[in-house]
Amino acid sequence: MPISHIVTKTAIRDWAYRESDKRWQGLTTCRQAKEMVTGRCQRRNRDLLALSRQMLRPVVGILTGHTQVQRHLSLMGLSNDPFCSYCKETVESASHFLCHCNYFAVLRITVWGKPSLHPPDVDSVTVGDIVRFIKKSHRFSSSIQ
Repeated sequence: MPISHIVTKTAIRDWAYRESDKRWQGLTTCRQAKEMVTGRCQRRNRDLLALSRQMLRPVVGILTGHTQVQRHLSLMGLSNDPFCSYCKETVESASHFLCHCNYFAVLRITVWGKPSLHPPDVDSVTVGDIVRFIKKSHRFSSSIQ
């Protein structure tokens, strides 16, 4: 019996997903991104693709750690101080901003019902909630409309 087109297509897609997942798990780089993105999620992909370019940039930047936070800016030589401009307690990374900064604790309570998050928890929060947090923080307001 001939194999249907859909069976072949599904098998190829499933193989590609497995290979992609193995490669992601095997990477020794991308430390910040792997801290908050543990794997592929169709719902999150769909929600990210539905965002405007202006909103997609800060969300992806926060999820990957490549955004306008003090640590990243100092690594690029654009800032001399890697410490958080808001709490002044520690180096400002994307995970510090989203999960730990005491300055934004009340906002985290408003959005997620708790004052802090663990970076692995970010994998289970919705893109809409991340967008709300970023917008209400006014942290990247110059690049968001």
